Amino acid sequence: MPTLQRTVIAGLSALMLGGGAAAANAEPPLAQSDRDFLIAAHQSNMTEIAAGGRANAMSSCPAVRELAPALVADHLRLDGMVTAVADRYGLMLPALPDAEQVQTLAAIAPKTGRDFDVSYLRAQEEGHLAAARNGHRELDSGVAPEARGVAEQSTPIVEEHLAEVRTALDRC
Repeated sequence: MPTLQRTVIAGLSALMLGGGAAAANAEPPLAQSDRDFLIAAHQSNMTEIAAGGRANAMSSCPAVRELAPALVADHLRLDGMVTAVADRYGLMLPALPDAEQVQTLAAIAPKTGRDFDVSYLRAQEEGHLAAARNGHRELDSGVAPEARGVAEQSTPIVEEHLAEVRTALDRC
């Protein structure tokens, strides 16, 4: 009998010291649509941040020099929201943009002057169109309230960026 009591006490102690706490705080797994949204949003944010940093150094157009830091700041903030939700659900986010985004960044990098500005803005236009589609897809089919909340907050910002990018294209 004392052995059984020790086993029960040891098991309950283990539960109380962490095993039960982890189970009690665990979120249900994310739906595939939510995972896809968070991953795509994170990769888009990383791409916009990297491109904006390059634009700060390489742009010759005042509209780009004004726009790029604002885009970087917004995408840093948006990515904080994405990573917070991913962390809460235990979703591992990629360390890099996707292959197409990396290729776009590489294509822009060596350009200078107006050629850089136009290439940067065209890439921003394409990236923000894709990000807006991603946000709308999450709003239409997302399941997790937190992921949908990120889409609700980020999609209007991304659409505003798209309008600003198009205005800058007219100026450069």
